[in-house]
Amino acid sequence: MRDKRLTLFAFLIGVTFIVLLLPIRFAKAASMKNSFPGYTTSYYIYSAGQPTLYNLGCTLGQIHSNKPGVQVQAVILDMGQPWKSGNTWGILRFDGAFVPLSSVPLYAKAFAQGYYDCRRDSSSIRLVIGVNNYGPYVGWTFGTKWASMINSLNGWSTRLYGAVKFRGGIDAEPGWSSPSAAKAWSNGYAAYTDYPYYDFGIAPCNANPDAQGRTPSSCGWGWNQDDVYWVAYGPYEAWPFPEIYNIYWANAQQWQCISIYSRKKYGWALYFLGSLTQYQACHQRSCAPSVMNTPYQGWYQLITQLQTRSDTWQSVLYYASDIMWK
Repeated sequence: MRDKRLTLFAFLIGVTFIVLLLPIRFAKAASMKNSFPGYTTSYYIYSAGQPTLYNLGCTLGQIHSNKPGVQVQAVILDMGQPWKSGNTWGILRFDGAFVPLSSVPLYAKAFAQGYYDCRRDSSSIRLVIGVNNYGPYVGWTFGTKWASMINSLNGWSTRLYGAVKFRGGIDAEPGWSSPSAAKAWSNGYAAYTDYPYYDFGIAPCNANPDAQGRTPSSCGWGWNQDDVYWVAYGPYEAWPFPEIYNIYWANAQQWQCISIYSRKKYGWALYFLGSLTQYQACHQRSCAPSVMNTPYQGWYQLITQLQTRSDTWQSVLYYASDIMWK
């Protein structure tokens, strides 16, 4: 497996070139300004069809075109859970509808085409096509199939001239599957593609950075910190884009502890690409007030928490997104 420590990070060599490469595993991007990048809206796909997704992509393209400068942001389409109906692989959307894997790219392409058709500059997005780790069909086989789909989507996206790059994604949560099933998904995905996937899940483990050691603490449901680390950062293709919902900083502290554990155990800290919040979703469906960070609060908490220690420091957090139901 290739080592991220050898991979150069040049997210913006200057907006002039709009180049997105993969991050160095341990280096500080010292020249980058630590300022809020703005946020996108991401979506739990409940019942939205292709026309709706096209319009959502178009709206984002218009927003980017109306902003000063060139935008580079990320959007997550959370499709639901892995499923199999007879001999057909697919996903169960959040409304319970089964969507064959052959049809999932139509959702992704609709959003991407809408974005491309309506943007008027050189802005671009990373469009994350994600699933969760809930249910009996999470594992190696589904990971390979998801990776093959992302490969195909990136082949198709060449017609969009750099406007959209597709990424895989997983909302990995310890309460939803065994750690072995989630890690099998990660390994299966990584075996079939070089395109990254983003882990936009949780780390319900130790939240006290000063108490974090080299031995992984429990995260509940049979998981420990090493399991969370592996799904979020173990394979070369894996990058963390975690849920930072808690207004009292608990999520940011939990993920910092995963990074401290990684540094002590493996010799490198995690490099986080962005933060995910659920402020809009909580206004659609009731949430506890304690998990209603705004996009700025989630982004600020994560980057600020990482900067409290030299062994987890990173000077820039590139993306922020806030999820809603659609």
